[in-house]
Amino acid sequence: MRARNALIAPGHDVPGRHTAGWAPTSRTTGRVEWMDTLRGTAILLLIVWHASSIPVRFGFDMPTWLFLVNEAFLPWRMPTLMFLSGLLLAGSLRKPASVYTVGKVRNLLWPYALWAAVYLSLFPGSGEAISDPMSWFGAGYLWFILYLFGYYLVAPLVVRAPWWIALPAFTVGAILIPHPSPQKICFFAVFFFAGHYARTLIPFVLNAPRTLVGAVGLVAAAFTAASVTLSAVTGAHFFEFAPASIVFVLALIALSIRVAHALGRRASKSPLRRGIAWIGRNSVVFYLTHFPLMIIACVIARQTADALGLWIVGVCCATALLGGVPLALANRHWSVSWLFRAPSLPQGRTLITARPRTVGGAA
Repeated sequence: MRARNALIAPGHDVPGRHTAGWAPTSRTTGRVEWMDTLRGTAILLLIVWHASSIPVRFGFDMPTWLFLVNEAFLPWRMPTLMFLSGLLLAGSLRKPASVYTVGKVRNLLWPYALWAAVYLSLFPGSGEAISDPMSWFGAGYLWFILYLFGYYLVAPLVVRAPWWIALPAFTVGAILIPHPSPQKICFFAVFFFAGHYARTLIPFVLNAPRTLVGAVGLVAAAFTAASVTLSAVTGAHFFEFAPASIVFVLALIALSIRVAHALGRRASKSPLRRGIAWIGRNSVVFYLTHFPLMIIACVIARQTADALGLWIVGVCCATALLGGVPLALANRHWSVSWLFRAPSLPQGRTLITARPRTVGGAA
């Protein structure tokens, strides 16, 4: 099933999915197109950021303007992916516990462990090593996959609490815990579980009055301008993992949902929008492969060029996309699919087995 190849894959049993805004807009895949569009947009922005930052390890001097362009989208990129995951949590939780857990191991923990081994063996960052147990916790760019796995594990307990307990608790954790890793975990947990609690509000977001949308847009624009300005002054990611930004980022996410839905209705046949949505449907492939592909491109470029100029950013983007496309196209074949989810035995049973009691949907 194609849905299992997405970082945030819709299940078939999402409550209210066929109400306004949740109705599938693709007749062939039954997917919610605005979600694929948002997911694909976030993946493309992540690729642009890594195409700008990875070459720095090889001597590239990133221009200030390029840093600030990326800063404009930094508060939105990963929180949006987390929020989209949370939107579909309810459907996953309706599965039997064994099916739910095995699905997360197969589709999240397996690719994380596999690609973390590749990353730590060939491209470890400063202070990382494959022999260091701590390096396996959120290894490099793969932290998002491991965080998702952790959130899904604790979700059956967390969602028993009302939103006004769970979300403030994670926010307080992001403020008070005196270690960056737990702070980061709590920060992104807010967006993952906010997606779950806000799932019934999506029809309102899609049909809100234009005056309200305009007001939210002004708030989002002011926050983005402040983020870029403060990052320019400090030379750092000013609002990265900052609890003070949570409300404003949620406003950005709500606005982006409205925009993506509107564009989907007005430009449903646009090749650009369809291409972005296709990347969203295959987001796990592009997420897992783009970083190693860019590293390889930078190694080759450093050995063949006297210096790395702005052109290396374009080379890295092209390498990530051109390398990811054939893998995404071949992802349903057993010779490739094992790179992105645990393989299946010939009988159709996964190597990590469970006795399912329901049918349909990606675990």
